[in-house]
Amino acid sequence: MRASREGALLCGVTREDVSRFELTVAGTARLHPGACLKWWKDGKDRHGFFQPLPGTTLSSDLTAERPVEVFLDGRAFHGFALRGTARVGVTLEDGGRAFADAAPDPWGQGVALFGGQGARPVQRSEEITGYAADGDVLWTYRLPD
Repeated sequence: MRASREGALLCGVTREDVSRFELTVAGTARLHPGACLKWWKDGKDRHGFFQPLPGTTLSSDLTAERPVEVFLDGRAFHGFALRGTARVGVTLEDGGRAFADAAPDPWGQGVALFGGQGARPVQRSEEITGYAADGDVLWTYRLPD
């Protein structure tokens, strides 16, 4: 279940009651009570938040068919993917590629966090691939339009 923008209030609006994890390009991922993940950069709420069903974890909605939750913000992309993902690559429509290293599960939510930036804006229809630490492809997913 993806929460609506109004549902973001369920995540809480304070920054004090959260666990933080810094990602260089993406900013700060903050896990609020209820496993609600919000992204912040330069002190501002950034595009993208995710709140699973009550009593579940961030990984609860990830499957082999949908192994990633990604948020696009111009040239930047950030999100979370199945546990074990060490690197995420986006294949851009013009054939270019953008990569981001993934951080292993900082909160025991069964996910890896990532954030990167392309040479041009990342589009909804582009393909995203997750790689293991040894470089093997773990999964490939085409972002829905």
